[in-house]
Parts: sequence; C-alpha cells; structure tokens
Amino acid sequence: MDMYPQRAGEVLDVIKSGDLNWQLFVHVASNHLVLQTLYLNFARNGLLHYLPQDLCSHLKYIHELNCERNKIIIDHAVSINDLFCMEGITPIFMKGTGNIMDGLYSCHGERIMSDMDILIPDERMEDAAEILFGRGYRCNEKYDPQYRLSMMHYPPLWKEGLPAPVELHRLPVSLGYVDRFGCDAVNGDKKASKLNGNCYVMSDRHKIIHNFIHSHFMHWAFLHSMFFLRDFHDLMLLSGRENAQKVLAGSGYSSRRVAGYLKVVAKVGGLEPVSHRKFKRKWGFFSYRHDKALKWPYLSTVMFLLIRGVKLYFTLPLKAVWDKRYRAFVARRLKNPGWYIRHIKGYKEKLFSRPLKSCRKAEID
Repeated sequence: MDMYPQRAGEVLDVIKSGDLNWQLFVHVASNHLVLQTLYLNFARNGLLHYLPQDLCSHLKYIHELNCERNKIIIDHAVSINDLFCMEGITPIFMKGTGNIMDGLYSCHGERIMSDMDILIPDERMEDAAEILFGRGYRCNEKYDPQYRLSMMHYPPLWKEGLPAPVELHRLPVSLGYVDRFGCDAVNGDKKASKLNGNCYVMSDRHKIIHNFIHSHFMHWAFLHSMFFLRDFHDLMLLSGRENAQKVLAGSGYSSRRVAGYLKVVAKVGGLEPVSHRKFKRKWGFFSYRHDKALKWPYLSTVMFLLIRGVKLYFTLPLKAVWDKRYRAFVARRLKNPGWYIRHIKGYKEKLFSRPLKSCRKAEID
C-alpha cells in the first residue's frame, strides 16, 4: 500500500465485505512474522478503525512490544560493535539488525528479529566469541574447533537482558552458496549504517542477493513452493533502493531460478511484472508449483518432503565423499544427539502443521 496507494481502497473493500476470517489472518501473518508490519501499513493508510477493536488492540500491543525488544537488541549491537572495534575486529551487521541500522524500515518495530547476525572475519571468529564471553555472554552448545570448516557461524551466544541470541558468522551464507557470495565480496562493498556511522552493514546490492539466497535456498522456498512473507517484505523495500531484477541478473545464479522467484514475489505483492530480458519466459517450474500449492496446500508438504529427502539423504552424503567441509558438516550432526531431536521435530511440524489457506471465508467454506 505504501508503494501503490490505490491498493488501500482495494484492501478496505475486502475488510468492509465481512469476507475475512480474522483468526486465520492472524495465524498466517504471525507464522510469517509480519503482524507488526501489517499493523503499520494499516495505520499509515487509515485502515485501523475498520478492523475489529480487539484485533486492533492486539496488533498495537505486538508492535509496541517489538519496538521495545528491537531497541534493546540495537543498543546491544552498537555496544558489541564498539567492543570489537577496540580489538581490531570490524563486524558487518546482516539481515534484520543490519536493515534496522540502515534505516530500511519506517520504525524499529517494523521487523521481528529472531537473532542478531554479525559477520566477522573468518580468522577472528573465536577471538570475537572470547570477547563476548568476557562480557557475560554464554553459549548453550559446545563449540568443537575440529568442525570449524563446516560451520557457518559460532553456536548462538546469549546474555542476561538480551532478548535474542548473537550469531557470529564466519560465512554470510551456508556452505553450498559461499563460493558465489563470500566474505571478501561482502566486506569489499560494505557501507556505514545510517543509524551509526561506526557500524557497518551490507551494501543494498548484497542485501538483495543475500535475501534471495536466504529465502529461496536456505529457507527452502524452492522446496516448499512458498516463501517467507517477512523475506518478501524486505526484498520489496530493498527494491525501492536498487533494481532487484538487475542485481539478481548479475548475481551468477540460474536465470530460471531467479525469474521464478521474482515472478512469484511480483504476483503476491502486486508489483510490476518481471521485465528484465534475461528472465523473460524463464519462470520455470517454481511459479507453477507455487500456484498449485496455494490451491492444494498439502501439495507443498509432499514436494518439500520428497525433494528434501533426496538432498539430505543422497546429495549431501555424495558431497561429503570428496569435500572435507561437508564431511565435517555431516559428522558434526551425526554426533550431536540434539540434532536428531530437532530433525524429527521438524518433520512432525511439517507433517502436522496447519496448511496455508486463504483468509477469505468464502474460499474456506
């Protein structure tokens, strides 16, 4: 609605029709971590007083809580930056923390953060962890240096009073994607944040590429035939700074994969259609699967389980045969009892979770 003000009228028509299942609306938006984003969009476009009063109060409460939470996280991020700089370590803040520091959102409370992602020079990751240990941070998982090459980041670090863990990244993305998006490229193009000139964040171009890798591959969007609405919102805002089509056209990733992802983003967000010549008529299977998964939600689950099974139990072991990083990756998980619990829990959640449906009552009935 901020990009296309006329959409506010369309949303208002749907609200006034009484054709919305508000309980399901909250369920879907909450699962995608965009409740506070929707609240701000409704507020900026004068739609709040058309919502049920209890829902409006709930959304306001969620937003206020998130504002307080994010302020604490950002204050800690600045303090961590100062600590590292004194020790000759230049951190780069990524994802939600970096976006807030760089003024991407209308206010601190627009983005929910699950953790604080900080990119550290590879050779200084352990040093950075020791610095935080000396400041009262703790780690609930054992760090084993022999598996270092297989790790994207140090085990999460916690501190009393900090509502989110700190992840010290030696790599900006997981092993399968670091060859095209490594630390040297990110560090060479970093920029000072708008919130604090002493803190560095990714360039807007790299934020767009990182968003695509993180959402489409690391969050398994290409398996689910779906993507996280929080990631979509970030990409939409970043597109206001840089042309996402041009950036991703030069990212080195398959034009078919990128085109499918961009087409779904444009369709869901009502944005301008994909027009870059590199992506024309290259939507691939992803856009088709996305349409079918919306119509038949459990189809997404079946696709996910089938493709994920092939990748985890066939492709990954094959990679481990000739790449020591993947051997360490597999060994670290097989030796960790907690991994089996999380692995089984993940399958149970996927199999028995409530499928994504339309929030329109007529389509539910």
